[in-house]
Amino acid sequence: MQLLAQDLDRALKAEAKNISPDELANYYEKNKSYFEQAIVARVFILHSSRLAPAANGEAQKKAAANAMTKLAADLQARAIQGEDVD
Repeated sequence: MQLLAQDLDRALKAEAKNISPDELANYYEKNKSYFEQAIVARVFILHSSRLAPAANGEAQKKAAANAMTKLAADLQARAIQGEDVD
């Protein structure tokens, strides 16, 4: 089995060396989506601000969470408009 695997490996490598530039270009054009790259940036927002004084009551906790939700929505809108996320 090992000899057959080595023989197959050699045959595939020899076949790969015989690919013409036109065949390669055609393959690339037909499969462009496989070669696309993207850069993803993530911004993490806490549920409540750690810089604010500790929220003692439920109203304060809810206000802090709402402030962070508003901040997240604002940052998302700015990123959609093309502003640099960094």
